[in-house]
This record gives sequence, C-alpha cells and structure tokens, in this order.
Amino acid sequence: MIQKHKEKLNNPAIRTLDISSFILGISAALILYLESDYFKTATKSDNVTLFFIFAYAITLILIFNWHHLIRKFGKKNVFLGNLLMKALVVLALAKLPVGKIGIGFLMGYIILTVLSWIDIDILLEACSRDHSSFFRGNYFE
Repeated sequence: MIQKHKEKLNNPAIRTLDISSFILGISAALILYLESDYFKTATKSDNVTLFFIFAYAITLILIFNWHHLIRKFGKKNVFLGNLLMKALVVLALAKLPVGKIGIGFLMGYIILTVLSWIDIDILLEACSRDHSSFFRGNYFE
C-alpha cells in the first residue's frame, strides 16, 4: 500500500532547524578539532585510525536501522533524545580523565553527531515541500 502525505511548508520550523544546525555545527567543530589528540593522549599512540573506523562502522549500522526508532518514538523525540544523549556524553567527557572510558564516550559522541545531522535532515524534509528549500529557490531543477 502506498502512503501519500501532504506536503506543507513550515517556515518557523525550518528557521528553528537552521539555527539548531548552526549551533550544532559550532559545537561539533570545537570537539572534532580535539578528537585525534584525545585518542593519541589516551592510547599513547599516533595510530588513531581504528577508533574512527570503528565509530563510523557502528554509525553506518545505526543509520540503516534508524527508521525503527523514528517509527517507534517519532522524528522530534528521536532528535531531542539524541541531543540529550549528546549533552550527557559531553558532560561525561568534561568530567572524566583522559583514558579508556573517555575513548568510549568520545566514540559515542562521534556516532551521535552523525545521527543528529541525519535527524535534522529528516525533520527538514518533514517540514518542507519537495523542490523547495529555506533559500526559496529551485536550485536542483
């Protein structure tokens, strides 16, 4: 059975997502700048590639199954839950000493960051119409 949905433009929601995206981008940039050094310091090794590969492999698996959470809890609730978990991870990273436990939390931050961008994309798609964007142009036609 094909489900059809009505598309309607919700400018206030798009503006909120735009501001949220900007704030999340700044916060992610600050932490991303320090990730490699954190892994190097925690492991006392210059080879930190495996941590990123492992984090992004888990992220890929979660991306393919993310729709289950969205169906169960809703788009907005999944996004807000993701932000809450991300905030808790950042607080834990601020309180924990650099070490193996911190590596797990930092990898969790990497995973949650990617998933938060996916959540923003899903929310933006839900509050906009096809062939339109918050720039009010049809740039892809």
